[in-house]
Amino acid sequence: MDIKCGSFEDYMAGLRANYRYRYNKALKLGKPLQKRILNDPSEFTPEMYRLYEQTFENSKYKLEKLSLEFFRNTISKTIVFNADGAALAFVQLIENGKRLIFEFGGFDHARCHTYDLYINMLLEIVRYACENGFRYIDFGQTAEEAKLKLGGYLERKNLWLWHSNRWLRWIFQKNTNMVAYRQKEYCFNVFRDGNP
Repeated sequence: MDIKCGSFEDYMAGLRANYRYRYNKALKLGKPLQKRILNDPSEFTPEMYRLYEQTFENSKYKLEKLSLEFFRNTISKTIVFNADGAALAFVQLIENGKRLIFEFGGFDHARCHTYDLYINMLLEIVRYACENGFRYIDFGQTAEEAKLKLGGYLERKNLWLWHSNRWLRWIFQKNTNMVAYRQKEYCFNVFRDGNP
């Protein structure tokens, strides 16, 4: 997602009415959430790790389950969402020049609808990017539709397979459809003037 607005308020004002309505509704549900940035990654608690595990277990594509130590030894900024004295969600972000990368997150699936956690997590990433002068957000490769509705866009990625054995190359060539990603077609007109 390209960030061309000067503030989160500008971002919200630039949205078409139906998107702005949806996100204002989510922000209202998320009002009780207190957000804080961990000062040190070692503050990442087992409670937060359980949020990651919930999200991992509910994931359609499980690649690799990371350890608690991974989250405690990262260069990421971790924003934690708390309510009623408990951590309900977190997002980890990597700052890379003017590029903000959404690395990992986790949330309490049982309380997701109560606070509209996932949308509030995504909106907080947009807010963080706007407030800290980032020009681009890399939202990663999951939950495409939700991220596209924020104003994101898909970037085509390619994978090149090659083997020195020509028979294996032939097998790769004949079976590319088995590993190819089938991208859905989306068309969201999120911004009033076409730009964030």
